[in-house]
Amino acid sequence: MKVNKVVLDTNALLIPGKKGGRDIFSDLEHFLGSYDAIIPSFVVEEVKKLSEKGRGQTKAAAKLALNQIIKKAKIVEANKGQRTVDSAILSFAQERGAYIYTNDRGLRDRAKKRNILTIYISQKKYPKKSRHPKA
Repeated sequence: MKVNKVVLDTNALLIPGKKGGRDIFSDLEHFLGSYDAIIPSFVVEEVKKLSEKGRGQTKAAAKLALNQIIKKAKIVEANKGQRTVDSAILSFAQERGAYIYTNDRGLRDRAKKRNILTIYISQKKYPKKSRHPKA
């Protein structure tokens, strides 16, 4: 049985703290059945910065992510180098044949151009999966 790989970006990790405790792992199970949730180490670093220097709801959501959410996924050591976090996530996911879970519209658009499937929460707060064909 194939296990789907899903890369969680910072935006996805903040969803539970910003969307009333939404369980992102239930979303993944709904769409994919079995899956491996993966978080690149550079995303964890970004969440740590937000938990220290963020403001209001973002800071609280980042703290929740660090204390609870991240523990449910596999953290993989990865170096983003000189790239932006989004560029590094795209490469990281593509190298692993993984989905990206994000609500970041710009990242989703860039993923689509590279034929990387995404999972996101729609404005109606229902999870959706991108439907563009794989190359």
